[in-house]
Amino acid sequence: MEWLIVIGFIVIGLALAIVEILFIPGTTVFGILGVASYITGIVLSYSYFPSGTAHMFFIGSFIFSVVVVGLSLRGKSWERFSLKTSNTSKFNQGKTNELEVGQEGVSASSLRPMGKGEFFGKNYEVSSFADYIESGKRIRILKIDNQKVIVEEIK
Repeated sequence: MEWLIVIGFIVIGLALAIVEILFIPGTTVFGILGVASYITGIVLSYSYFPSGTAHMFFIGSFIFSVVVVGLSLRGKSWERFSLKTSNTSKFNQGKTNELEVGQEGVSASSLRPMGKGEFFGKNYEVSSFADYIESGKRIRILKIDNQKVIVEEIK
């Protein structure tokens, strides 16, 4: 029974570490849980078995981990999960040339402070000065900086 517990902790720890590395990098939750489970398996092997057997568990699990992680990172099967194209466009790219300061429109979505504004039947990404503006309110363009359109609510 002790064998199953030790091997279970090591395998679960390795699986969580691979999930952290390959699927959701940067969250660290799965990585920390994986390392904790892995270390728990090694510590339990030293408490359940004689030191010679525990050393074999440690060395064997280390070699197994290196091989599994190496195969996981090298395998072509992970390419189907990766993004092969990149999106370089922006929402307002080239469209703000039609807008001028002082023009009035309607907020097409809630501005918190970012959202969509409608001017002359077209939607644009707009921003307010940290004010919350509900959807359907009349808005006016205060400033156009590069592709960023700053608006205020007309009261």
